[in-house]
Amino acid sequence: MRLALLCAVAAAVAVPLTLSSVSAGAQQVYKWTDASGRVHYGAKKPENATEALTLDIAPTSATPATPTDSAAEVARIKALSEQMASERQAAEQARQDQTLRALEQEKQQLEKELLKQQLQQEQQRKDAQDSIIIGYPPPYSYPPSYPPYPCLLYTS
Repeated sequence: MRLALLCAVAAAVAVPLTLSSVSAGAQQVYKWTDASGRVHYGAKKPENATEALTLDIAPTSATPATPTDSAAEVARIKALSEQMASERQAAEQARQDQTLRALEQEKQQLEKELLKQQLQQEQQRKDAQDSIIIGYPPPYSYPPSYPPYPCLLYTS
């Protein structure tokens, strides 16, 4: 992101400076062909070329960039960068707030469900206690009708 911003600033500064230097020194352009048949263009007349055509180029109506224009452009780009950063930060904060609200709602929903389950379990326990039928007590155990020891008849 910073590299893209740096490239944009460099382009914004370099393009007006390049245009101003081209418009000031590009009144005449020379065209010539070298020994290998390649066509060349240049701002200076070549010394070793036999035939060099002079091309007159009309000056452009572009106003030369002043240092204040470049500084203003840099300031504008910096302000735009800061605005974009603050918008990005605000969007991130809004996303975090929305996520937090969604998590809070989910937490409340889970708490309601847990409370509902606990109440159902408590109600089931009460119903189970109420449904216990208390019957008759266990039968009383009577002592045996025969003596505990065998009857021994003593004969004497």
